[in-house]
Amino acid sequence: MEAAKALEQQRLTEVSLCAKEKKDALLDQLRLADKIHRMAALCRKYERPEDPLPESPKMNLREEEMEGWSKENKKLHAALKEAMETAGEDAGVLQNFLKKIAAVSLEA
Repeated sequence: MEAAKALEQQRLTEVSLCAKEKKDALLDQLRLADKIHRMAALCRKYERPEDPLPESPKMNLREEEMEGWSKENKKLHAALKEAMETAGEDAGVLQNFLKKIAAVSLEA
């Protein structure tokens, strides 16, 4: 009789632990869904309309204009210039995209 009660108590404990784990998992999912919802709301809040495409990107800078730039900035400029040259007709779109990234980075 004592063994049966102990076994029943053990099963109740296991069921209780299992129910608690499921509850905790559901609460974690609810918290994650809430975070995703808040992030989506922030994205909608700061969403910007499409900026007009620039007339002509100025990528041919003289050495004097880049005089105060760091080595990393000069490398980035060279890579951007190469990317825009290979982009052809889409160069304006690429530059517009990079301007948006820079604006968001400055806000952050």
